[in-house]
Amino acid sequence: MPRSPYQKRPGEPRIARDADQIELTALRSVFAVVDDAARDEIVSGELDDLSEIEASEEGRIAWQQQDIRQEELVGEAAQEIKRRIKMMGDAYPFDLAGNRLTYRASGTGFYEFCLVVAQTTNITTGPNTALPRTFERAVTGLVKTYFGPAAWALHTGFPRTPSTRFKAAMAPLNYYGYEWNWQPQAGLPDDPTAEKDETVDFVIRSDFLDQRAGNLYVLGQCACGNDWDTKITDPNEHQISKWFNPPWIVNPIKAFTTPFMLGDESLRETAQRSKGMVFDRARLVLIAERMTPKIVRPALRKRLDKVRAIVG
Repeated sequence: MPRSPYQKRPGEPRIARDADQIELTALRSVFAVVDDAARDEIVSGELDDLSEIEASEEGRIAWQQQDIRQEELVGEAAQEIKRRIKMMGDAYPFDLAGNRLTYRASGTGFYEFCLVVAQTTNITTGPNTALPRTFERAVTGLVKTYFGPAAWALHTGFPRTPSTRFKAAMAPLNYYGYEWNWQPQAGLPDDPTAEKDETVDFVIRSDFLDQRAGNLYVLGQCACGNDWDTKITDPNEHQISKWFNPPWIVNPIKAFTTPFMLGDESLRETAQRSKGMVFDRARLVLIAERMTPKIVRPALRKRLDKVRAIVG
């Protein structure tokens, strides 16, 4: 009996990773063949292990099962690439002809940047820390763009440039008064030194036409590492609101952002768990390529390419 899309959901991250690996090869070598989808599993021995288990269950010889499984991996990766092409159109910076994937530079370089971030295992130490930090700042601008020309944005994620304490970093939010009014709960310091960002990496304000309070705020979280799914419930409204009285008049909405490409079922489940908007690689790239002013795209690409070059 065929499995439902939801039943196939646990395999979506692996399929996305295989497609990413093919894209990364094409990015660095101009083109790649889709057969590369099974390369990681073959090198690591994972494909051999799975084949032996499945062969035992199906009554086949291990090498026969390996051939079958390899064809499945290639087919799944090809379908994922086709899904991306259908979903993103000309914003997808690769062309697929047969089993050959050819790189075609995008206007902003944001897809390429996200691909490298997602494929870099260590982004917490050394020069590679520039990857998540740049992602945070770029995404702040992209989500602001999504909410229209009247929107306003503030990057609050730690570390900040220039370096500021938490209170000073949040001060611009109190522009209208009566919202984001700094007044920590009893027992909390007035100017904390240990707090970083209280799970909020950026804030977007969707302005009304006048200068009065009662605006809609978007609290954003950026999850760049392979443990991105551990941050799905962030930002935590209760954690940030304890420093303000009142923090807001209209309940804010949340935005979860990641450089990873989420499968359809994975995205739906992430939205359900986060109780907010989800911007994965595809959605962020569509904003970058279709909504950002053309005049700023070359500068954005230059900046992202410079950071991406850190890891080659």
